[in-house]
Amino acid sequence: LDGALTFLSTPRIADLQKRICTDHKSGTVLMDLTNIRNLDMSGAAAVVEFYNYCDTQNMSFYIKGLAQRFESMFEVCGGSK
Repeated sequence: LDGALTFLSTPRIADLQKRICTDHKSGTVLMDLTNIRNLDMSGAAAVVEFYNYCDTQNMSFYIKGLAQRFESMFEVCGGSK
């Protein structure tokens, strides 16, 4: 993912989730957020929802490259470090 992850772009997360749901029934998801320059609460919530989905499917989920300035948004949305 790159650029902005905001309310305008959260369908990208939903599309990723659908593809993974269809193609991979188990395994590991590594979401690289290194190139995300703008993030709002909707974007953070979409990532947390994706994590929760993976958890229900017994899939490992990792985030790579999250800028420190965005960490608090994930905590508010129910994510943890």
